Formats: sequence, structure tokens, C-alpha cells
Amino acid sequence: MTDQRPLHDYGRSRAVLIGTWDYTHLTSVAAARHSLNRMYRLLTGPRCGWPEDRVAVLPNEPGPGDLSDRLLDLFEDTTDVALFYYVGHGQIDDEDQLCLGLIGSRTEPHRRATTSLPFTAVRRAAWATAAPPPRWSCSTAASPGWPPTATTPSPVPPKRCWSGPPGPAPTP
Repeated sequence: MTDQRPLHDYGRSRAVLIGTWDYTHLTSVAAARHSLNRMYRLLTGPRCGWPEDRVAVLPNEPGPGDLSDRLLDLFEDTTDVALFYYVGHGQIDDEDQLCLGLIGSRTEPHRRATTSLPFTAVRRAAWATAAPPPRWSCSTAASPGWPPTATTPSPVPPKRCWSGPPGPAPTP
């Protein structure tokens, strides 16, 4: 077997990986733990070559607390690639905004933003860096009532993650 060189020098980059698999009010997502660990191993392994100290792993965060501020701190010194990865439940709140599930995330639309991590906080932290403009790719586990079916219509369609400055996502 030959040695693989890393794809890039990630010494000025930052990856933040968040995964939630245990929930108080939502269905557990057992595979999220494996996905989070696998992403960490992929990034810090020989193929990608991210330095371990440039990859922050935040597993099973209990609630939003100071998480938005911690994201700002983590991305603050990033001048190259700013990577954010989330695995777990995603929900749309009563203002049509994506909220990333945390252990204590509630299912009521009007309580989702206050008990979850609003994606706007992630976008704000990534855009506050000196890194090139972020490119987003999101995937979240299905939440109750999504996708809508003939028997469980959803009044709020999901927003796709997008690349752009902080603020509301454009209407498709």
C-alpha cells in the first residue's frame, strides 16, 4: 500500500462537527453517532489530512445555551476552509427557518428555534471568518410530519441550505 498525501493543508481551516442521536422530545437517531464518528475519522485520516486540533466535535449538545457563541469562537481564526457538518433531526420553525436538533429540542413549531440550534447561527459564524465564502450542503434526519404524506400534510416546506450572506434564505 502506498502513502497517501493529504488533499490540502488544512492548518488554517476549521471543521465543526455536530451530531445528536439522543433526544428528549424527538425520536432517537442511533446512526447519527456512527456518522459523526465516521466523518471525524475521514477528515483526520490520511486521505483528507485535517489536523486533529482543527476539527471540533460537539456530540449530543443538550440545548442551544452558548452554542452560537462557541461556533463564533471556533470559526474565528479560520482563513481557509470553514466546514460545518451536522447529523441529527432538523425541523422547520414557525418562521420557516431551519433548526438543527439538540437533545432538548421541542417539536412545537414556536419552540423549535429556542430549544434547537438555528441554522442562521451557523451561517453567521461561518460568514464571520476570513475564509472564502461558505458552500453549504445539509442533510438532516426526517422529523415527525416530514416528509408530508396525503394523511399528514405539512404546512411549512423545508428550506434547502444555501450559499449566501447571513439573513433569510431566498425564496425558491
